[in-house]
Amino acid sequence: MALVMLKYRNFDMETAKERLSNYLVWRRELFGDLSDHSLESDEMIGEMLNTCFLQTLMPPTGNGPVILYGQGKRHNSSKYTPMHVVKVWHYMIMCALKRDIEIAKHGFIVISNLSDVGYGNMDRGIGKLLRPAIKNVMPMRIVYAVLFNPSFIVHSGVSLMVLFLSSKMQGRIKSFSDQSLFQSDLKIDSSRLPVQLGGTCEIKTPETHLKFYQDLNLKV
Repeated sequence: MALVMLKYRNFDMETAKERLSNYLVWRRELFGDLSDHSLESDEMIGEMLNTCFLQTLMPPTGNGPVILYGQGKRHNSSKYTPMHVVKVWHYMIMCALKRDIEIAKHGFIVISNLSDVGYGNMDRGIGKLLRPAIKNVMPMRIVYAVLFNPSFIVHSGVSLMVLFLSSKMQGRIKSFSDQSLFQSDLKIDSSRLPVQLGGTCEIKTPETHLKFYQDLNLKV
């Protein structure tokens, strides 16, 4: 984690130390301790990986940001709590950094596919838990955060929230329903985009997704 933070902060020692300290405090307070997270230690992580609610689409090693792709319609808010979601979110980000530490420098493109999302897929508590993690804690450089095909209510809520962010961060948050904008405006190559968003990247199925992480057998 020390090396990840150094990479993330471009080897600025003081800010890297600050971020590492913030991260350890946040992790202990949220999860109760600093013990490893793994598929063996927490069956719930495997269950949620099996839903394919979140996937990481890795770039060629050391070359560009990773895409953190969320499919809102695959989340069951009556079964999985905000804490479950945040723990898996954290696990997948840390696994991505373990697979390619250069991600700390290149960052993340976060895409939330909100097509066909219903009330049973939404939980406001997730955002409440994520906000402290994103602010000066997680080594997660956001290149873009995209809400694809949001409902009018979601779009309005995000537009209001964006007003409280820095101008730099405001420019990184996008909300649209036109698939072509991923390539024309955001310059994301079609080979990196899921088929569901007009690209050619075949995302994993529930069976192959869980097995992939079982084969990695990572602890974070």
